[in-house]
Amino acid sequence: MKIAMVIPDFPPIIGGGEIFAYETAKRLAKKNEVHIITRLPTKEHFKRNNTKYEKLPAYEFSENIHIHRVKFFDARDIRLLSSIFPMYFKLLQVIKKYKIDLIQGVMIFPAAQICALAKIKTKKPFFLTLQGFIIDVVREDKTIFDLYLGLLKPLAKFGIKKADFVHCVSNNVMRKALEFYRASKIKIIPNGVDTKLFSPDIKTNIREKFNIKKDEILVVTVSRLAPKNGIEYLVKAAKQISQKQKNIKFLIVGGGPLKEKLKDLSSGFEKNIIFTGNIPHDETPKFLATSDIFVRPSITEGFGISFVEAMSCGLPVITTEAVGKLKILKDREHGFIIKSKNVDELVITLNKLIKNKNLRKEFGEKARNYAINYYNWNIVVEKIEKEMLKLV
Repeated sequence: MKIAMVIPDFPPIIGGGEIFAYETAKRLAKKNEVHIITRLPTKEHFKRNNTKYEKLPAYEFSENIHIHRVKFFDARDIRLLSSIFPMYFKLLQVIKKYKIDLIQGVMIFPAAQICALAKIKTKKPFFLTLQGFIIDVVREDKTIFDLYLGLLKPLAKFGIKKADFVHCVSNNVMRKALEFYRASKIKIIPNGVDTKLFSPDIKTNIREKFNIKKDEILVVTVSRLAPKNGIEYLVKAAKQISQKQKNIKFLIVGGGPLKEKLKDLSSGFEKNIIFTGNIPHDETPKFLATSDIFVRPSITEGFGISFVEAMSCGLPVITTEAVGKLKILKDREHGFIIKSKNVDELVITLNKLIKNKNLRKEFGEKARNYAINYYNWNIVVEKIEKEMLKLV
């Protein structure tokens, strides 16, 4: 099977959708020919993602994956739309040159629209993967669909309507997809995790690197520092707890637009609340494996690969109802699910795990087993490939 996967960004630009695309493509490429059509990141693009700039080629063959990158106009409000036609024409070239059997769009914008146009043009089957909806992205108290005169709503419907199969990573994503169009072929297949890479048994020097003692309890979050992930509530809770307990440290792993604001918020507790900045994704397991508790008090979430990565590393998880309704993890079995934006409840819940080593161990072991049985990337990609073969 020859597959052309369209996604706005691809590693070294990293996010949940990009990790999905890379892990899926890598495994599909073992038995299939896989082509990625994506944007060629600009210096500003790397900067926004808190990643060191590197000059990338327009075409690359890496890990048995063909990667085709196109230039786009990188300016706020139009960067996604400006990439539609360059990526569309590149997709058509790839379909013709390599005799592609199936096109896959990852993300609702602009991949869904690009693939929908290509399906109309080439009649190739279209497999759409929805990682989340940028309706969750809030700007000045408005969702993205409240902006641009409402023009994005019909574009979203167009992309979903033309898909031959709609793959959703969670029930929340599926519910939102069905609000736009009652797709007949729609199914939930979750995101995954490399359970060998993300393991509690890997060796790590993170504690030594950040001067964290072996007997100190380490609370970690791995997150883009953006409003939707609610890290400000974790910082506020960390300050309260640090005032009363001296044997605890908080590690904020990741970068993003709120980094400086959050560092200012943690003023006076720099020894207790440590910001690492952006790290390479392959370093993430080391941070998780050395920690005791994982927290991400998300306000909205499409899926959240960071949660299953933490579970795979044997960590108990504290998160919010925004994640709880996705049914990624079970309350009081793999950790605790609390109300969003509630610092007091977060403090109380954190203290339960901080003071109870046996409970941390129990939740962590159950989380690890759950990740192995339900979220292993090999299992996930096998399900995806099965649905693709049906279309071909």
